[in-house]
Amino acid sequence: MAMDAADVKYIGKELGADLVGIASADVLNAHPPDPKYPQTPERIWPDCRSVIVIGTHIPAAAFRCPPGPLVQYMDMAVLRRMDRIAWKLSAILEEAGHAAFVTAAQETDWNFKRASYGYLSNRHLAVEAGLGTLGLEVNLLTPEFGPRINFTGILTDLELEGDTPITEQICIGEGCSRCLYSCPSDAVLHFGIDKRRCATEAQEFGYAQITGFFSKFLHTSAADKKKLMASRGLYGFWQGMLRVVGSFGDCPRCLAVCPVGDDYHAYLAEPQKEIPEKTPERMAKGNEYKEIRQTGGDAPGLNEWNVRWVGPEGYTGKVIKAQRQAFKQLQDVRSVDEETRETGLPVKIPPHGTVLNAELIKECALSFGTDLVGITGPDAVAKGWPTVAGAQDAADTRVIVLAQRMNGGSALITGWNNRQKYYNDELNLDALEGAASKLVTWLDDRGVPAIIIPPPDVDRGRWSGDDADLQTAVEAMAKAAVAAGLGTLGLNQQLLTLEFGPRVVTLAVLCNVPLATDTPQETALCKGADCGRCLSACPADAVGQWDRDWSACGSFRSPHGFAHFTDFLNRIIAEPDIEIKNSMLRSEDSFNIWLSTLRGAGVISGCHRCQDICPVGDDYDDMLKATLEEIPEDTPEKQSRLISLDLSENSIAYRNRAEWIGWLQSNR
Repeated sequence: MAMDAADVKYIGKELGADLVGIASADVLNAHPPDPKYPQTPERIWPDCRSVIVIGTHIPAAAFRCPPGPLVQYMDMAVLRRMDRIAWKLSAILEEAGHAAFVTAAQETDWNFKRASYGYLSNRHLAVEAGLGTLGLEVNLLTPEFGPRINFTGILTDLELEGDTPITEQICIGEGCSRCLYSCPSDAVLHFGIDKRRCATEAQEFGYAQITGFFSKFLHTSAADKKKLMASRGLYGFWQGMLRVVGSFGDCPRCLAVCPVGDDYHAYLAEPQKEIPEKTPERMAKGNEYKEIRQTGGDAPGLNEWNVRWVGPEGYTGKVIKAQRQAFKQLQDVRSVDEETRETGLPVKIPPHGTVLNAELIKECALSFGTDLVGITGPDAVAKGWPTVAGAQDAADTRVIVLAQRMNGGSALITGWNNRQKYYNDELNLDALEGAASKLVTWLDDRGVPAIIIPPPDVDRGRWSGDDADLQTAVEAMAKAAVAAGLGTLGLNQQLLTLEFGPRVVTLAVLCNVPLATDTPQETALCKGADCGRCLSACPADAVGQWDRDWSACGSFRSPHGFAHFTDFLNRIIAEPDIEIKNSMLRSEDSFNIWLSTLRGAGVISGCHRCQDICPVGDDYDDMLKATLEEIPEDTPEKQSRLISLDLSENSIAYRNRAEWIGWLQSNR
């Protein structure tokens, strides 16, 4: 099937890309960013004729929260969504008879300047595709989103007409210097960046930092090694490897303060107006750079070669002015009905600043792939969860709780410790993260900045070396789901839903819009003392009196998680025999840790026997009951303990959690 550049761009936009451009492979081959290290398509694939460049913007709420894990998690969700879009587009090209593949956009080449360069430079791809120009801090700036956007490239043998690069400098330059003022590591040069200094913040838990950590580790005593095994630093590296949270370009400061882009003027101008990092010394540096440009001196970071990507015509403001006019015109016409490009649902797209209603948001969330949606208010915001900066009233905070049913087939696999179960659960979470990312972007496009509260706990600031620290986010998410009307808590404090029982994964989206909230369910879904199947099945024997022993549960719920990983390393450290050390390094234990770290299967997923055998939910009788009615783990001792527990409405344990459990049978 014949395809031209217009077809490719249309398909890319339909798949969800915010920007799509075409760069000619011949042009890219002739103009490598650094001639010493040719980041060119021909080096990867000589038959490449065109590179399709797609961009997905980072929702503005990420830059209205304090720097840290939530910003990094949102960035990760956007990167994954971008890769999915690119992969789909490459598949469509191949179906049409044109070879195509996605570049490894989130990797660098070990052979290029000590791995500080990628196989291709995404920033330079975007410039050659006519999507933007490089700024003072050499981020790629677009007229629409400033630097708050990620890019990737699709290499294809299809000859496509390349786009014309923007020749005006989009960056305001030395007269602005906000990126220079705000950089926490003072890494911004004159149209250049000190990569080493930048990496200490941008890749807080990246390769250089983790190798530095273990270099220190090797030179410490055994006692100090054990302390390092329980440190927040190691926990941060662990999370960075699991979800790319903190290990790949995640310092938000220069992105947050850049005044280029419609999103800045719509959402960020007020929250980011002041720059606390600004000092007289940095102002002097900015003025020095400005004087060099005004007097025609040699700008330290510019030369005849790289000015091509900064904008050889210099800054006039024409491109930005034209974009601002186009943006205002778009807002004027957004009050008419139109089809959304991602869902096909007929929705009313309001102008910027219009408050969306709860039903419309739920409708869209369901269309993006979630199974259950509920909304609750500020009282459900857990301690440690952020607020989206810039809210007019904290009472406007809303938590949109999303739930997706777990794969029922994997529950039928016998035994709790089967990796097929772990893998399917991680796929469920990945799909839910993708749906949440779509919802956040959809809200952001309609004037409602929002951010994802992740289901796995990524707040290393709370890590104290005790695995129980990880449960605060799990409990908070379950209670938020109850408050949003999705269900009630069970005997073991897991969320039970009417439709799927406990067989769901959940996450939350936080925004500041006064949406109508849902009413919590009053009647307990858990059958309590009349059932007790979760207590009977638990391999950790962790189920208590309307409670759970989270530490005991943790080694099963996350069998190859951080606690297991550090325990394994500590055992290697303590082992005096070098041969035994080597055998431990090449053991099934170490292999499972490695596999689990790659995707999170066995870390953020694990034992869910209590979910498998719970009789609550419409799905249990239909799919699970025939196979799971018998509980091999049950013992007379467990039955005796169940009988001894006071699970009535009069017990202190129940009264302490009654608002989350609901009214028991005896109260009905």
